[in-house]
Amino acid sequence: YRYPRSFSLLPDCIFLFGPLMPVLHLVLVSGFALYILFTIFFITGLLRLKKHPKAEDPFPKVSVVAAARNEEDSLPALLDDLSRQDYPQDKISFVIADDRSEDKTWDIIQEKAQEDNRFVGVKIEELRTDMTPKKYALTCAIQETESEIILSTDADCRIPAGWAKSMAHALSSENGIVIGLSTVNTDKKSFFNSYQFIDFLGIMAANAGALGWGTGWSGSGQNLGYTRKQFEKIDGFTPVGNLLSGDDMYLVQSISSRAKAVFNLDSAGFATTLPAANVSSFLSQRIRWASNAKPSLMSRPVFFIFLLSAFLANAGVFAGLFFDYAMHLVPLVFGTKVVFEAGVMFTGAARFGMKIPILPFLGWSVLQPIYIPVVGLFGLIGKFRWKS
Repeated sequence: YRYPRSFSLLPDCIFLFGPLMPVLHLVLVSGFALYILFTIFFITGLLRLKKHPKAEDPFPKVSVVAAARNEEDSLPALLDDLSRQDYPQDKISFVIADDRSEDKTWDIIQEKAQEDNRFVGVKIEELRTDMTPKKYALTCAIQETESEIILSTDADCRIPAGWAKSMAHALSSENGIVIGLSTVNTDKKSFFNSYQFIDFLGIMAANAGALGWGTGWSGSGQNLGYTRKQFEKIDGFTPVGNLLSGDDMYLVQSISSRAKAVFNLDSAGFATTLPAANVSSFLSQRIRWASNAKPSLMSRPVFFIFLLSAFLANAGVFAGLFFDYAMHLVPLVFGTKVVFEAGVMFTGAARFGMKIPILPFLGWSVLQPIYIPVVGLFGLIGKFRWKS
């Protein structure tokens, strides 16, 4: 099995790996094939999703929890959204945990609590050695609640007036957790913001597609709902207290292994989040998310295989650009990948009642073969920043 020595861009030292090239070739081809099969899995799963019937109890008691650290700019908008929820005032409460903020976050929470008795503030002043900051902040917030249904969002999110009602209705008696859609706010038009919108929509569409087949892989802490009973059964965040990220993935995977997980297709239950301010913060966030892949090897091996196949499929396209013998295959492989990814994206957008801008989608497709391998590798070694 020989390869020509006329590599267009790689140095001669690549020939040191010559004996391994057939194996690498097989791995990349197998990864690409698996990735295409997973896209079909997501598309059919999205088509299987159903809207939830009206709940027997239209207004169960609900508590909304959120953690905030140095969010003086974005938190007021969320608090206003919460105060406008079309839910009986005696059946809903809001607990906001201030995670050692150094700005006016705590003052904003206190002011809101004074004007609206549904709001409760929890001030955290010290770090815990046995639990990472956000998980501890959410745990403290949940400890201040009494409702059977817990909804969670983030301090930089925006939610519609019917959000709490929509999410609570999706949690029927047999459901343990509901994943709500979260998308990136693109009110400020730019290619970068549109790229983030498409990238995050792809993640949500894949998770929704998996749920269409009854498999809970992940969700976003920006829009989750679960029962207190199930949260207590998994011992809260204690089993993953030392992991810096992944509280949302842990909740979805742990609770869905015990009770039914559902995706909320009702647009009244959708949330939006602010886009990352710059490329550095965007990549750091995505690398942090990618770092959650390692624990999934044991908890959700099929999910891990999907993540690995996505890495191999994109790495294969990128690697093909460096070999003369493979260059003629790159357009075909890349085009096939784009078609099937578009199937997931546009099917998801249709189910969510949204539209995908074509040009940013094509730009996203072109950048994926570079973006995914880089994020995956850095996530594997844990190179990311987080609010400390």
